[in-house]
Amino acid sequence: MTGGEVERLRALERYRLLDTPREHDFDEIAEAAAELCEASIGVVNLIGDGRQFFKAEVGLGVRETPLDSSFCRQALLQEDFLYVQDATRDPRFVDNPLVTGGAGLRFYAGALLRTPDGHPIGTVCVLDTKPHELSERQRKGLLRLASQTMAQMELRRALREQAEQRLLHERILDSATDYAIVATDAQGNVTRWNRGAENILGWNEAEMLGRSVATFFTPEDRAIDRPGTETALALRDGSAPDERWHIRKDGSHFWASGEMMPLRSDDGEVVGFVKILRDRTEQRAAGESLEASELRYRSLVEVSPQVVWFGDADGNVTYCNAYWYDFTGLPSGEVGEASWMAVIHPDHREATRQAWLAAARSGGAYEVEFPLRRADGEYRWFLSRAQTVRDADGTLRSWIGTSLDIHERKVAEERFQSLTELSPAIIWFGNPDGSLSYLNDRWYAYTGQTPEQALPLGWGEVIHPDDLPGLLRAWEAAAPRKWSTIPRRV
Repeated sequence: MTGGEVERLRALERYRLLDTPREHDFDEIAEAAAELCEASIGVVNLIGDGRQFFKAEVGLGVRETPLDSSFCRQALLQEDFLYVQDATRDPRFVDNPLVTGGAGLRFYAGALLRTPDGHPIGTVCVLDTKPHELSERQRKGLLRLASQTMAQMELRRALREQAEQRLLHERILDSATDYAIVATDAQGNVTRWNRGAENILGWNEAEMLGRSVATFFTPEDRAIDRPGTETALALRDGSAPDERWHIRKDGSHFWASGEMMPLRSDDGEVVGFVKILRDRTEQRAAGESLEASELRYRSLVEVSPQVVWFGDADGNVTYCNAYWYDFTGLPSGEVGEASWMAVIHPDHREATRQAWLAAARSGGAYEVEFPLRRADGEYRWFLSRAQTVRDADGTLRSWIGTSLDIHERKVAEERFQSLTELSPAIIWFGNPDGSLSYLNDRWYAYTGQTPEQALPLGWGEVIHPDDLPGLLRAWEAAAPRKWSTIPRRV
């Protein structure tokens, strides 16, 4: 297998669509392709390692076939489109078993599915047992359906990765007292040892770098390879929670609750593990100062792959983790308003500043999206959130926040928005309670409604009175939940 093929398969794996159940959105694309080209077979096809998996198909009846005789394998060699009017007259396919055998295929047209970084991973294609001439309109339509398929895949991937990142940061924020964070490579050797680990376990980072994580497991657990069991469970389930005895540098034992999770690169490869431990043999002193607590926060967030920051009660940023300085290129330790405002896109600076000042004054929620300038000058979209830290009596003492990179999600949303607005069909998004959250411009052009009139419940006003009761019964049958009040014309 060539290096290029390895990279292509890794790119395909990022979408996590191989061997998944059918989905309505992709089924509609396959049906639309077949109807557009007046063909008996339409397929959304993903090309794996020696196999082709049909995420959606119409007229075929199977979900997977070998790649050896596939038309789509040839499509991967094309720039963006493969058109075979009559396979019995094409020297590339005249001896193909799909042409000469029982399938009797004669016609093929396929538009390539290419990832944003250029990897070909599949096709949107149509086939038939009789020759076809493909018009320019049909060719362009098939290319648009391939673009819409990639937009669907990118949106799903971006939303999934954002959810995974958000879960990681919630774990960091929720585990901000008395935690040791230990990162290892894929073989279980320590690569990062935070301040909490030094406090709880006794070894400093210099003593532990390169040593096995088994060092602080008890001899009994090392004998049964408990560290290996935890890494295997983490790989299988995504995390391996555990409670057991561990040992300190001085040989003393302490009871700890912990969790081990795999660390993955952008292409999904496991590059190591992170183990989080909390000492449960003693409770923290009730009167520990806020300053010590903030130092522990900072030791935790240094391993975060996203921005984590703190602010005082007046709304002044007092700390940003290393990721912030690595991303922006700002001098380490610089936290003044002028510095962080300067790396926000000029079109978003004032709105971001006002949102933060309003939250700082009110003590309410803070959530805002803005483009942030990277050290090389490129802007990427971030979602910034913050919450208050209060005393037992409710007095606001400080702020803690995260800024998550959501650039891929924003790009996918914009691409999908553009596709829906260009579609000649009405496209809408609805909720189980009958309300709609989105209608494309085709709806408004056809009905004459404005967004204020149609959303979320006004769409019922333009349904013919004779058809509305049946439509509502069908919706209620599909989503049997408590309904919002939908206008019902009489």
